[in-house]
Amino acid sequence: MAHSYKSQYPRDVAVEPSIVQFFENFYAVSDTPDAHDVYVDQFTDDATFILASKVSRGRDGRSLSVFFCPNILKVITSVSTDSLAEIRSTRCGMWSAVSSRQHTVFKVFPFGSSAREFMLYGTVEFGFRNGQQGAVDWAARAEMSQEGGRWRMSFYQVYLVSSVVYLARSLNWICTNLTQDTGSQVYKKE
Repeated sequence: MAHSYKSQYPRDVAVEPSIVQFFENFYAVSDTPDAHDVYVDQFTDDATFILASKVSRGRDGRSLSVFFCPNILKVITSVSTDSLAEIRSTRCGMWSAVSSRQHTVFKVFPFGSSAREFMLYGTVEFGFRNGQQGAVDWAARAEMSQEGGRWRMSFYQVYLVSSVVYLARSLNWICTNLTQDTGSQVYKKE
């Protein structure tokens, strides 16, 4: 059976069909490795995008990430004049260790009829560049805005839920790769 990006919505709450289509398209784009510019175009110019501990926000593109690893606390900050450049950077980072991904969005919960705020949940399956496979449950909060005659997200936060084993592998990969970044400050725990 072919994969679908269609989701369930509450039967008694009206959701604009163009927003339903937006979410279907967004996750299809999210699963397309080289569609970085198309992905970024799904956000407003002043959007806030939060992925786990990575925050990209505002027009000044300030980003703060904090990673906790055994024996290492690493704080990375960067400033850009283009907030979409921050979102693009986060998007590229999402593909750095991943060769494939496939989102399944089970349900979308609007905050009332004609809502512009939504909660979503689903799973995402990963193929990693090292040949391993993985899957993680996720939830997200999205706030929609009209910009340029179409829907875009002005706020998007993703919450990841995973098994202890998957989380341990991910943290190990993050710690290994972050300590190789020479442009950031690394604080070793004594």
